[in-house]
Amino acid sequence: MQTKGKSLTAILKLTSLKMTDKIDNFNDIAPNIFKILIDDFGYSLKEITTHYINNEKWSTHHIYVNNSLNLKIVVKQEPYYTDYGFSFFIYQIKTEQYDILYNVPHEKQDKEDKFLLKVYENMFSNKEILDIINGKKWKGQKDPFPAKN
Repeated sequence: MQTKGKSLTAILKLTSLKMTDKIDNFNDIAPNIFKILIDDFGYSLKEITTHYINNEKWSTHHIYVNNSLNLKIVVKQEPYYTDYGFSFFIYQIKTEQYDILYNVPHEKQDKEDKFLLKVYENMFSNKEILDIINGKKWKGQKDPFPAKN
């Protein structure tokens, strides 16, 4: 369970986080945790966006693209105003079909974001998920609200 020289445990900040730090902490640690998408699956990190409501951060989206596979991955942390929490979506770029490969609702997340260790272990040891990420398999559905990224 390593991402090129750093253990995932070392990447996670093991101090207790206030809710206001949840998005910033995710933006700090998630690119290292999901670097496997770049190193092993040929994706590139296209952008990290932070969304605001009333000048307060309420969510962040990390967008990875693999043009040769025609796939886009959107890793979301949405801890405020909803209970969506962490979600890992994959989209076919041209068809607007999508699949949600993993979700951890906000109320099931720990304050230190250690849940990301379990997400990493579960996702990247699951052959079905890996086959979807690497474009060998698809079981998505049509997105009624297509992303405009």
